[in-house]
Amino acid sequence: MADALGSTITSPADPSPLPVDPDPITRTQIPANLLSKFADSDLLDLTLGNYRTWSRRVLDVLSVCGDLEDYIAPSAACPDRVTHAASAKAWTQNNHHVFSYIRLQCSDNEREHIGSITSASGLWSFLRDRHVNRGPHAQVLLLCDLLQLRFDVSAALIPQAHQCFTVCRQIISMGPLDVESLGKVALLHMMRDSLPDLQRHIADSLSRATEASPYTVADIIKRVELEQSLRDDGKPRSSGLTTDLALAAQSARGPGSRPPKQCSHCKRNGHVTADCFQPGGPMEHK
Repeated sequence: MADALGSTITSPADPSPLPVDPDPITRTQIPANLLSKFADSDLLDLTLGNYRTWSRRVLDVLSVCGDLEDYIAPSAACPDRVTHAASAKAWTQNNHHVFSYIRLQCSDNEREHIGSITSASGLWSFLRDRHVNRGPHAQVLLLCDLLQLRFDVSAALIPQAHQCFTVCRQIISMGPLDVESLGKVALLHMMRDSLPDLQRHIADSLSRATEASPYTVADIIKRVELEQSLRDDGKPRSSGLTTDLALAAQSARGPGSRPPKQCSHCKRNGHVTADCFQPGGPMEHK
């Protein structure tokens, strides 16, 4: 094409059209009747050990709301903001909506641990790892709480009875009990009046324990033995029962555990003759 002076005018190339999104993401919201906050007793909390029932309830809500369940999947990712601008905007809004809903259903203590997480999938993975890794230990603490329940005659009795059964359901939903778990509960319960400081110390250790770094009955027995030593003016007085008690709990876990050592001097399990502190043993006065 030429202008009035005969000069050739080059038309600028038309920009390439953006690709059409074959499956655009649309804005989705949880209905108002499902968006309300759970009761305080149902909010996710590590000390309640209620992750399994809590997660099922959250999943039930997300699964009936279109594709919102997809936002907690590990593979969840925002579409390209240039080539799929509309879908990216809708995805960001949906992600924030699901993130906020999950956070809403957490106790204040849980929220303090969320930190800088911003994606729904990241939050879901964090909460799962945090609770699944500590499930057995949270179960022990919850059993202790159950044994502490008492009727308050100044308040309505029926809600208190319902609370008791709610705790029972939470304990059972966390999996089967074994001798190790019951042993921890029994020992903590025995300390409640006479050794409250020791009880708090052990309960704190249990709350920080994980599957990778557990706090076992053997650890509790050692701490009790240390307490006894301190009460005996710093003079260790082993009764010879420490390893027997610990091994008794551990052997009840089932097959696969290594056979205990047995001392040929005192006939007790858990040590060899060279390490025996019993009267007449090589380590008696050590």
